[in-house]
Amino acid sequence: MFGHGAVKENHKEIYQQLYRKVAKIWVDREIMQHAITLYAQDKLTLETWFWLGFGMRCVDGIREVTPTNDEKPEITIKKAKISDVESLEIIDQKHNKYYRSSPLFMPVEEENSVDHLTRWLNEENHHLWIAYNGDQVIGYMRIEPTGESYIVEYKDVMNVTGAYVDPTHRGKGIGACLLDSIQSWLLSNNYSLCGVDYESFNISGSRFWGKYFTAYTYSLVRRIDERILD
Repeated sequence: MFGHGAVKENHKEIYQQLYRKVAKIWVDREIMQHAITLYAQDKLTLETWFWLGFGMRCVDGIREVTPTNDEKPEITIKKAKISDVESLEIIDQKHNKYYRSSPLFMPVEEENSVDHLTRWLNEENHHLWIAYNGDQVIGYMRIEPTGESYIVEYKDVMNVTGAYVDPTHRGKGIGACLLDSIQSWLLSNNYSLCGVDYESFNISGSRFWGKYFTAYTYSLVRRIDERILD
């Protein structure tokens, strides 16, 4: 995906004809899954692609770096060091399996959590916060400089690229507490914006991110029935 655009006059019809042309090229090449990213505030273009058979897949959101101002639960938040990675193994495995559950059905590849998180945390400017209930790890959230959108490549943006709270502890403000700790760190390190991307069909996740972030792009997808190739 590189980019797209159309002038305002006959905007809808132009997009319809662009897609009519390019869709044939793609299907002739047996490319059956099509995707496009649109600005969330562009309602006309969103409606155009909805009528072309596209549905929601991903959301990019952003917020100014500010405290969440939520009531703090009785938990402990700690910024992780490499020595903490082993304690994250169980929660990270639960996070990985979560993406395979309904209605997400995302075939995320299984991996060694300790090795993966160690490599990730050793990357430049990668940071992770852990939530504890006593000695038990009940959630984590991580940030890094890069994200899924060109907008978050701006130097004053850091991006949440992973977050999970154990289901038995959800609804207690733990995610907000993790996010608030990140906001405090970003403020003290002179970052002005915080980004996130998430799946629209992640019911729990999209509810949380939609509360604290403003959506600015939607990514839409369409899958063509492969039987048309027969």
